[in-house]
Amino acid sequence: MDDLDRWDDHLRQYSREAQAHPELLLLSSPLERLWARAVALVFPARCVLCDRIDTPLCAECQRRLDAAISPVRVHTAPPLNHVIASGLHDGELRRVVHAIKFKSDRYAAAGLAVYLAGRLASVLERTTWKIDTVISVPLHKDRQYERGYNQSQLIALALAQRGAFRFSPQLLIRHRATRPQVGLSRANRLINVENAFRADPTLAAGRAVLLVDDVCTTGATLAACATALLEAGASRVYAVTVTAAR
Repeated sequence: MDDLDRWDDHLRQYSREAQAHPELLLLSSPLERLWARAVALVFPARCVLCDRIDTPLCAECQRRLDAAISPVRVHTAPPLNHVIASGLHDGELRRVVHAIKFKSDRYAAAGLAVYLAGRLASVLERTTWKIDTVISVPLHKDRQYERGYNQSQLIALALAQRGAFRFSPQLLIRHRATRPQVGLSRANRLINVENAFRADPTLAAGRAVLLVDDVCTTGATLAACATALLEAGASRVYAVTVTAAR
């Protein structure tokens, strides 16, 4: 059974649950979903923008953010085909990205991921990209263990669910740990992530891949991922991010 078959089975199994709580589909097991719901009853989430109780991002704040969706085309060079962000890395949208990355438990992060995936779906609807596989920029296993989850993978998974794309997290791995990119120049960012990623040729061959990440600053990490994917046989690599730096 391949990734797509497993994902279809997953959706069928939890379809009723997903209608009421789509964020639960992003949790990895029935036990984790049960535990997340129990914790949410005792310690309900608060909106990261207005502090309203019982949701990581309330409907009113979502509407306000959605009204300001302004896709940003990021200047890129090969090996990337195109990169688009759903907005600039400013204001309230920056606060949401910061919250999913640093301040959320996995259940709250999943709720934010569902909203952010909706933003990215809206951006994709404005393109003519032909995509068959969605993946996220991977974290190194040690970094993911420290954080407890990869926020970009949660967003990518929610986007794949929403758009019925193949989701293939095993396609690309970060096999070499790298230092954080914050504070580095573009040249040093490129050096930092050079050869840090490895793609599986059996999964990449002939695929038009959509890379998902939370923030695009210089595009160095996305370019390193695209290089690994194309060397493994992918036909095209696009990228979409929640925000882009000015």
